[in-house]
Amino acid sequence: MLLVTSTPAWSADAVATLPVAPFNWSGAYLGVAGSYNWGHTDWEFINPGGTNADHRADGGGIGATFGYNWQFPNNVVLGIEGDLSWLDAKGVTVCPNPAYECHSKVTWLGTVRPRLGYAIDRFMPM
Repeated sequence: MLLVTSTPAWSADAVATLPVAPFNWSGAYLGVAGSYNWGHTDWEFINPGGTNADHRADGGGIGATFGYNWQFPNNVVLGIEGDLSWLDAKGVTVCPNPAYECHSKVTWLGTVRPRLGYAIDRFMPM
């Protein structure tokens, strides 16, 4: 019994190269964001003793980033981007009257910003 097999042979000249379209930054996008936040405030209370308080607030957060870009034929990219995050940043400090505590809490943080850049394929300095 004789077994014969073959494999296709390819010539370097015979392989057709397909044109690759340049990358385009146009379109909408959505992402998830995680963070850790911290803050520091010096509180000055107006009272006969002139007491000051060193106050810190920190905590984690989670949110979303979203935006839209438009790439023009000359590779200029204009866009808008925003984010919205839920935070759990809290702080407690003793107030001048020790019967009370001074609290601070940040639960939401959002930003919106424009984008202007120049696309060089998949690289876009802004």
